[in-house]
Amino acid sequence: MLPTAGPLVFVLCTALPLCAQLPSPAAALPTPSSGALSFREQASIYLHRTFSVGAFMAAAAPATFRMVSPPRTMDTQWRQGPGGFGRNLGDFTATELTASTTRFLYSAAMREDPRYVRSQSGSVPLRILHAIAWTGMARSSSGHPRPSLAVFASAAAGGFVTTTYAAPGFADSVHAGQRALMVWGGAAASNIFEEFAPEIKRLRARLHH
Repeated sequence: MLPTAGPLVFVLCTALPLCAQLPSPAAALPTPSSGALSFREQASIYLHRTFSVGAFMAAAAPATFRMVSPPRTMDTQWRQGPGGFGRNLGDFTATELTASTTRFLYSAAMREDPRYVRSQSGSVPLRILHAIAWTGMARSSSGHPRPSLAVFASAAAGGFVTTTYAAPGFADSVHAGQRALMVWGGAAASNIFEEFAPEIKRLRARLHH
């Protein structure tokens, strides 16, 4: 289900709306060093990320992009009119919901802190690499970094579980793998935006003044 203009544009269309939510209410929760998050706090983060304007935009943006530049092999009912947009919006919403729910359940079951932890480096390239690497990392209940499969599990779920909602001809394993890659790429892009959230907030403040 890749847009014809390429996966990078698709990932950006998915992740860019998330920066509109910065700063996140999750930032008001206790820091990892103050102890493990309770299930209720994890659920609060999940609900904010999943049922918010930014999350809706994260599904609506790529759905709109697909309507503007649809794959040539996609069925006409998915390419044209309000019905086509509704199908695409439902498809991307299902992918986002499946991936987000899987990540939440995995993190809660494994007692992991799902919040992103910013780099302490002053180097922009190193901060970007840290953000990408953090897609495979999490904080344990004791506050220590450790490898995590939460993002990869959510990407696999978002890619393969949603084959039941995919357009005709796009429910095969190849397209499922592509969708999984897009979910992972969206998570990495979201981490990058979160890494540079202080700079983004300062820029927004300057623009408002």
